[in-house]
Amino acid sequence: MTDIRAGVYDERLPRELYDFRNFLTLTWRSIGLPDPTFVQQDAARYLQRGPDPTKSPFEAPNNRIFLAAFRGMGKSYLASALVDHYLAMDPTLNIMVVSGAKDRADDFTQFSQRLLYEVEPVRYLIPKNTDRWSRVAFSVAGSGPSHMPSVKSKSIGGMLVGSRADIIIADDIETPQNSDTQTAREKLERLASEFESILKPNGRVIYLGTYQSADSYYHKLPAKGYSSRIYPARFPKDVAIYQGHLAPCIAEKLPGKQPLEPTDPLRFDELTLREKELSMGRTAAELQLMLNPSLSDAQRYPLRVGDLIVMDCHEDLAPENVVYASGPGQVVDDLPNPGFTGDRFYKPMQTLGDWIPYQGSLMTVDPAGGGTDELSVTVTKVCNGMIYLLHLWATTDRPDNDILEHIARIALKYKVNHVRVEDNFGDGMFTQLLMPVLARIYKTKDGNGCSVDGVRHSIRKERRILGTLEPPMNAHRLVVDRKVVEWDHESTDSEAYRLFFQLTRMQDLAGALLHDDRIDALTMAVAYWNELGALSTDFREDMEALSEWEEEQELMDFMAEEGVPVRERTWLSHNRSRGRA
Repeated sequence: MTDIRAGVYDERLPRELYDFRNFLTLTWRSIGLPDPTFVQQDAARYLQRGPDPTKSPFEAPNNRIFLAAFRGMGKSYLASALVDHYLAMDPTLNIMVVSGAKDRADDFTQFSQRLLYEVEPVRYLIPKNTDRWSRVAFSVAGSGPSHMPSVKSKSIGGMLVGSRADIIIADDIETPQNSDTQTAREKLERLASEFESILKPNGRVIYLGTYQSADSYYHKLPAKGYSSRIYPARFPKDVAIYQGHLAPCIAEKLPGKQPLEPTDPLRFDELTLREKELSMGRTAAELQLMLNPSLSDAQRYPLRVGDLIVMDCHEDLAPENVVYASGPGQVVDDLPNPGFTGDRFYKPMQTLGDWIPYQGSLMTVDPAGGGTDELSVTVTKVCNGMIYLLHLWATTDRPDNDILEHIARIALKYKVNHVRVEDNFGDGMFTQLLMPVLARIYKTKDGNGCSVDGVRHSIRKERRILGTLEPPMNAHRLVVDRKVVEWDHESTDSEAYRLFFQLTRMQDLAGALLHDDRIDALTMAVAYWNELGALSTDFREDMEALSEWEEEQELMDFMAEEGVPVRERTWLSHNRSRGRA
């Protein structure tokens, strides 16, 4: 039985390639990729030698390690090359690759297999004759007789019992699906504990992953004896949150870096990161880009009224552009505010261009599921990448004919093009009840009113709501009519029923809210517009303009403090100077 800690090396591999960093560089060049970045090189050294950078490739590595890297760093590619490096050093090893999904594990194995053809110094590992050469499992030349292949892929939920391995590479075993609830996370931990019964004596377990929730299973690995190393996408403001696990190559550069500068700009520059952060939302970005292992209360409740734009809206027209700002001059203090301390409603800094017709209109209906649930209705319209919430209505009464007619009249008043109903309760019965009432009340000159469809949801409600609302709210794409905020507050004495209370108290936790009907109806609307691409925009161009604007404002503020006369420039004049307005 091979002891991977004993320093067994195949003499056919050139000595300079004993260092995995050199092997990685050769591999990248062989398949036409740029040379590994300094972050990838540091991660490669960690994967081979463990936490002690002074160890040579011939010394025993730490046998339990966890590498947390920002999404897109290329950690799976690193690990695929590592598999071939291990086999080049010792062809008798048995390596098991485990992922959250079987297809992902198979793709990992297949990539390692294909690299053997691409990297000339390790082609001797390709066997001449074997019946064990597939994307699921393969054996290399020199592996010797064994029940187990050299490399084998498995899913974390598959049958692991009966397998044996010198090395287990757990590549993203935590997924949104298997970490969605506490029960699912406990099951994942039980499955991962089987690694110890599979591992041969002196074997090694390597975890590669990105946090999927604030209660990630990966947080428990240091307590289980695992060395942990974290590679965030930006230089952190607070090193302490990483509890000593921040990659030294990043920690050493901190004194000469500005907080939140990209750690690996050759991989992701500032504009790319900002685009990702706007698309992902703050919470997902903290977890998957900054790898923050301890989300604050503000991050656990990521939806804030301060990310909305509140204004008097027109039923038929909207401005060509609405500019968000959160300065003292934009604070709206005459509306009831359920947000946490410091969270405020804001009006637009400016509305630009002409008022033009909306480009689409939608009604969403969340039928009451029973008990004290509400039937909730929203009307939203879109214009130039912005969603306008124009109407909100809800009732705890059961849906009789009067309520169905009231909903149809709302659709008529706002001239909605489409009605979407949640069909999870009643197997679509509400949709069937509403359609003939709409057909009778809401008619256009050609005899057609609006289209109607139902939608079902399978993702846990809290995660679906946050994943849908957070990105467009962070990007300030959701405009709310003042009348909606006023009606929401006045419609009920119970804050638990109010939309903006639900919005500010939503977190990624099963059963987070006592009532969530109003926010669910809004989520359905945002999801619909996102499906149609109504939120698409040139993030990069917008962010470049915003960055230039912020830099110019900082300079003007500094000059004003020094007594230098300055001519104030507005957002509109700034964009005109760039040829954008």
